[in-house]
Amino acid sequence: MKTIINIYNHLLAYSDNVGNTDNPQQRNYDWARRLSSVKASKTASDTLELQPGETRTLLNEAISLGIGIGDQLSLSFVKGSTYKLSIDTGTGAFKTGRAVTGLDGTTVGVVTNNNAVATFAFDGAVDLSSVQVGDCMRIAGVSTFATTPYAFEDINSGIWKVLSVVGQVVQVSRGTECFAGIAETSDPLASTDVQFYAPDGVAEGDNILIDDPFSAASHGSYRVVDATADCVYFTSTAPIPEESGVIADADTISVYKKARFLIYVESDQKTILRINGDTSDTIQIKPIAAGDPSLVGLFQYTGLCYQLEIVNNSVNQSTVRYFTAE
Repeated sequence: MKTIINIYNHLLAYSDNVGNTDNPQQRNYDWARRLSSVKASKTASDTLELQPGETRTLLNEAISLGIGIGDQLSLSFVKGSTYKLSIDTGTGAFKTGRAVTGLDGTTVGVVTNNNAVATFAFDGAVDLSSVQVGDCMRIAGVSTFATTPYAFEDINSGIWKVLSVVGQVVQVSRGTECFAGIAETSDPLASTDVQFYAPDGVAEGDNILIDDPFSAASHGSYRVVDATADCVYFTSTAPIPEESGVIADADTISVYKKARFLIYVESDQKTILRINGDTSDTIQIKPIAAGDPSLVGLFQYTGLCYQLEIVNNSVNQSTVRYFTAE
């Protein structure tokens, strides 16, 4: 659900020092910043009671990729601002792939039905025994960032949801998309023309982090626009170098399901914030008057936040209020 946020900050200091006169002629600082109609989604807020020394994790939904030390990765340019990160060899995967054999050199007959269901009939040499109802069938084409030539008409390309699989016949729908497809017999296939994988793992809208040993110019966080079992497509506004044969270490690639661009925290006790895995404990909130709910300490952060821990660093119970937005 989309949300509109208005963010107002106002700092106003007087120097008359005579009771509470707040003489407007003796203001030594008056600055207001109003960020109006900021588009956001998935806003969340709560009040927490933390015991002395307690740590509370508010945000940390990492996706298990299984990329191990020694897996071989590559990074390539696709088009426009879109790039592709691939797992070339190793045990890692961005989704659970389905092993389908016998595709090379075969053809597929496609029939469309009035109920927005299409039937793909594969040759008898194709083994679809690993495919399950609910899986994604990916047909190569322009919409899937594939390269020519394509075995199918482009209107049949894209992502289909598997409704049934019997032998070499798969019935599929477009899921939540508007139906688009035509009857045809495909050209001889390459193994990359049709892929099957589970709808788990990395998905559009997730955030992928790239680190060493890729080039320093590639380090950063990027928004995922598409994913298969062995590759992820993402966008970058800055140019990224193409690289191949990159040997992964434990922290080369991370993907997070949830990330926030706005964090606001206030606390009535000394509090530590750990953002994006930082353990230096340099971000500390100190209240103006400990235990006074009208003189709390506060912290506001704008930028990518995919991990957030709050630590009560005092000897007293703390009351923490927070707000986050995606």
